[in-house]
Amino acid sequence: MTESLLKLPKGKQSYENIVKNNFYYVDKTRALKTVFEDDFSQVLLITRPRRFGKSLTLSMFNSFLSLNYEDEKDLSHHIELFKDKEIYKDKGFCEQFMGQYPVIAISLKDVQGLDFEDAYKALAKEIFKLASKYRFLQNSTNLDEGDKLLLNNLLDFSFLRDLKNLDILKSSLQDLISLLYKHYDKQVILLIDEYDVPLAKSSLNGYYKQMVDLMSAFYSKALKDTDEFVQKAVITGCLRVAKESIFTGVNNFSVNTVFNREDDLTTIIGFTEKETESMLSYFDLSDFKALVKENYDGYNFNNHEIYCSWDVVSFCQSALKQQEQSKVKADCYWINTSSNDIIKQFLGFISPKDSDDMQTLVDGGSVKKNIHVNMNHEDLKNHDSDDFWSMLAYTGYLTAAPNAEFDIDHEPIELVIPNKSILECFRLNILQFFTKDESQLSKAHNILNAVFDGKALDLSNALEDALAHYISIRDFSSNEPKESYYQGFLNGYFSSQNDLLKGYASNAELGNGYADITFKNKNKNIAVIIEIKHAKEESENQARAFEALDQIEKNKYVINYLGDDYVTDILCYGICFCKKSCYVAFKELKK
Repeated sequence: MTESLLKLPKGKQSYENIVKNNFYYVDKTRALKTVFEDDFSQVLLITRPRRFGKSLTLSMFNSFLSLNYEDEKDLSHHIELFKDKEIYKDKGFCEQFMGQYPVIAISLKDVQGLDFEDAYKALAKEIFKLASKYRFLQNSTNLDEGDKLLLNNLLDFSFLRDLKNLDILKSSLQDLISLLYKHYDKQVILLIDEYDVPLAKSSLNGYYKQMVDLMSAFYSKALKDTDEFVQKAVITGCLRVAKESIFTGVNNFSVNTVFNREDDLTTIIGFTEKETESMLSYFDLSDFKALVKENYDGYNFNNHEIYCSWDVVSFCQSALKQQEQSKVKADCYWINTSSNDIIKQFLGFISPKDSDDMQTLVDGGSVKKNIHVNMNHEDLKNHDSDDFWSMLAYTGYLTAAPNAEFDIDHEPIELVIPNKSILECFRLNILQFFTKDESQLSKAHNILNAVFDGKALDLSNALEDALAHYISIRDFSSNEPKESYYQGFLNGYFSSQNDLLKGYASNAELGNGYADITFKNKNKNIAVIIEIKHAKEESENQARAFEALDQIEKNKYVINYLGDDYVTDILCYGICFCKKSCYVAFKELKK
């Protein structure tokens, strides 16, 4: 090893930063020609699992395409960044595209919050930061006073973050496109990274409808006039969201997923085998080619072998730190970057057949599943089995088997766990949530008996006994909503007693709100309503449990059961959890 070796770009998502600071870069610049010259739709959505390099790809697009806003004719900076890259060999393409477009690039990965107002303010912050890059437009002679008023609104963070100005935020991206188009008299290129994060987080935290209303307008207004104002829009994310729910009114729209057949787009994100081997060779790690392949290869995107770029870079960095290469091992790096939020929505709703299929996968086998090409994050709450398997495939836990047929519109696709690293992730993140032993079944039986008998203290004791065995204290270090976590915990136990239940629902619309858990006794005329709370301190459990009980009454959750001839008794429970303790408040209603 020599001092002149390039540095490894672990976690680096800025193309300019990588090149200027002498980081190793796997040359993906050919993707520019593929995306911007070839005959793809004006609006292109590309979905890939986390940590495959989506953000870096968009950053590279931005660096190549964007105008020099200080001097449009000066391309020296662009040349310095791309002179030794593959795309620079194509002089015709460079002349047409390099440094020739106003570009709007925005990442929505931080547009999230525990409620709609927090997420709204996060989006306002991103728009403010974006608009600040174009502050020079205030002096534009091509913009009239109305245009500059629009710009000033976007440059006033206090104004923008006020919910009263929701309509301004909805139109903000459209306005920026319009302003740049008027100033330069050139079409704009739009790059949106992590487009689905706001929707995923809103679904998890209970404000999905509000967020869909905001983001649908945000995207659709910006993209509806692509023929006139937008040369190309490239959007990335993990899941494909149904066009009808978020890109309403957007024409000339296409989607590329890990199951698409557009061969030219397959390898632009993630590392090919050749790219991986070149990196290993550069860092004198070729002896570990088989180890890397076994642990980080195995993704089958349209019958191309693709490596997870995060894993490969992380392995190289770790290996180079070892004093003796004999100590080099292939760790599981991806597990620390993947979220269980979506997975846990299915806790308690997976069938025994699905559990058996998961074990088949862990044992090295394959399963055939229908892949849903369109999924809304909110639809995941319907807990459809196909959605579960589709989500695992889109997020990187599963991939198409070698030589699998890719006709997902008409046929189930054969799925496998890609490699040893993901196998470990699968075991830790998934299998443990959905497998039950006999002791768990016994605990579930005790919990349900206490519920139907109306014995609050017995239920509290049974739940705490289950919590002691089910939950690790490490589970509380995450940022996911704790109430959702405990709801999944209860769903898991109740699901094992399905033979005794009917009409089981989680987050069902009842009365004036959404009840956390509701079900009926299959053998008795009893209905159960459970509302869940979380407390930061155990001393707050009792008060918050009664608060949950009051919520059942205030929101009239019982109204649906009052007209149900089957039901004579309605058992209402408010349960508050704090780590491994809980308090149960109970009220029985007779019809």
